[in-house]
Amino acid sequence: MQYQANPKAGEPRDNMDEAEIMKMIPHVVRSSRKKVWIDYDEEADVLCISFVYPSNAIEHEEDEEGIVRNYNKEGELTGMTIIAAKRFSKEAAAQ
Repeated sequence: MQYQANPKAGEPRDNMDEAEIMKMIPHVVRSSRKKVWIDYDEEADVLCISFVYPSNAIEHEEDEEGIVRNYNKEGELTGMTIIAAKRFSKEAAAQ
């Protein structure tokens, strides 16, 4: 399946792996977070997931696995930043 929101005339649509997107559906449906913004920087291999927009994060905690949790002034989780995100796709493939 090819998809791109409002492509300009003559421009190709972005390729999306529909099967991979479909795998996300059960996780989204079960989550208490119903809106999610995702940004992946392939060059830096950093995945940013925000649960509110704008996140207004003022506190950040990074664990030993390179996962940064972002919190607002009320202490609520507003998002996560995953350093070296590709390792998760490699780990999933190995299982």
